[in-house]
Amino acid sequence: MKAIRTRHVEAMPEVIAKEPWQVTREVYVESARQWRAENMPRLTGRALEHELEQVGKGHREIIRRAFIETGKPVQPEVLVDYPDLLNLKPRH
Repeated sequence: MKAIRTRHVEAMPEVIAKEPWQVTREVYVESARQWRAENMPRLTGRALEHELEQVGKGHREIIRRAFIETGKPVQPEVLVDYPDLLNLKPRH
């Protein structure tokens, strides 16, 4: 599988064998939290929360690209976090 390239793809640890567009925002952000805890231990408090907020925004963009631009089969449980994308037509 080819991963969608964004600056937040590194947030996905290898334990998740799915592409970022195949997981919910919650799973994506939690895996980013775990990765950062292991690899960036000095990132804590408000700085960490701000970073994870940005990761969440990055996930929305990953989902938008997968669903709208590439027409990938994004699961309903993933799209539930982004209901505004359901009104857009995928490009095939």
